[in-house]
Amino acid sequence: MRRLLLLCLTFILVAFAVPIAHAQDSCAPTTATGDAQNEMACNQYGNFGACTIGCGSNLFLSCPCFWDDQTNPNGFPVDMGFGTGNGTNCTPETPCCWNRPCPTFVDDVACAIGGGGRVVDGEDLIVEDRCHWFADEGRCGCAPPLETVPPCGDPVPVSYAPFDCYLPVDHFTFYKVKPSKGADKFVRFGSVLLREQFRYGDVSPYVPFQVSKPARLGLPANKNAEGVRDATTHSEEYLVKPVKGGPAIPTRSDVHVVNQCNDVVLEVAKPVSLLVPTAQSQMGPVVKPAPVNFTLKNFLCHQAKPQAKLADGTPLPKFPRGIQVDVADEFQTRRYDLVKITKLCAPVEVSGSPTLLSGPAKGTPKPITPANLWSPVEHLVCYRARLAKNFIAQTGCGPTTPGDRGTPIVPAQAKHAPITGLHVANDFGAERLDTVQEAEFCIPSSVAAM
Repeated sequence: MRRLLLLCLTFILVAFAVPIAHAQDSCAPTTATGDAQNEMACNQYGNFGACTIGCGSNLFLSCPCFWDDQTNPNGFPVDMGFGTGNGTNCTPETPCCWNRPCPTFVDDVACAIGGGGRVVDGEDLIVEDRCHWFADEGRCGCAPPLETVPPCGDPVPVSYAPFDCYLPVDHFTFYKVKPSKGADKFVRFGSVLLREQFRYGDVSPYVPFQVSKPARLGLPANKNAEGVRDATTHSEEYLVKPVKGGPAIPTRSDVHVVNQCNDVVLEVAKPVSLLVPTAQSQMGPVVKPAPVNFTLKNFLCHQAKPQAKLADGTPLPKFPRGIQVDVADEFQTRRYDLVKITKLCAPVEVSGSPTLLSGPAKGTPKPITPANLWSPVEHLVCYRARLAKNFIAQTGCGPTTPGDRGTPIVPAQAKHAPITGLHVANDFGAERLDTVQEAEFCIPSSVAAM
């Protein structure tokens, strides 16, 4: 019976295995931090036993490392061989043993043990190490202080903890969508309670919102052949509006945002939409993605536009023209003009007990799954994306020659061919959607101090 329990717990552990990014002192993204047992990097372990040596009897709660044996034909993410492969392909460069991110731990005890800490028996004492339980927010996150690290290929420093915590967010192509013919009509619901640190800081209140309708579907996008980290988890955009009587949401100016394409100061206005991690299939019904299997989070998107000058009157550079990106996603490969900034999307916590607000079932509870705030530091800046008619040579993310209008693309790029009957599912339920056209391209961004 004990052996059976161990096998079950092992299966749970590997079933939720996920490749993650690692903290680092230099530009070397495959270098992992140490585990809880002996400070050896998880990716140094070449077999299941060594990978889980620091675990207690409850593998899922106490293991700081995940095991995924590449030699097993069943492969990632569920290693049905329970790590029994010969491990010949398991090296620090192609690891089978991965550090586990703090946000996957679901309570204070798991957070402490999984982050390398301990629980003192008989004293009801929890000693934390690399992960910290934020009691007020009900989540496990990186224990401060954070380390500032320059990621490869990105000039913007990102804060990591000494223990692996976050996988940077992908780029996304957002397509305008509409309900599929014959699908159930979407019924607006509320109030959904949203809390973000971007606007209010650590004392952010819960703000009630009404969810009006689905508007766009975001696909993980490979920009300029940089690759995609999580090709499975999509993002559905719902239009939202604040409920009357809730906290005021003032416009915020002088918001300094930096990403691969721009260093710009924005005026950030009212929230207009909510991005929700979503599963999508063209083949048949899907189940919503499990939180431990993805790193994408919920985002509250605000209307935003570049400022011509700071609040104190200091002039600012004009938003550059001629920015183009090559983008490949599941639906198509195209070259886009990034015409203007439309939104700034900030990580948000989701909760509440909403009800349906219209139709024959008005007043009926609308079940939703609450979502914690994982990383408050990662944002998305969304741009209006338009099929490029001219090719403009780029250096990085911008025209090589300022003012260059480019040369005609021949033949012209094909318009998007609508895809019908998409199956989607997320914390708000399941839907059937049709794509209409590409609308926006969103880039991972940092909100910098002024």
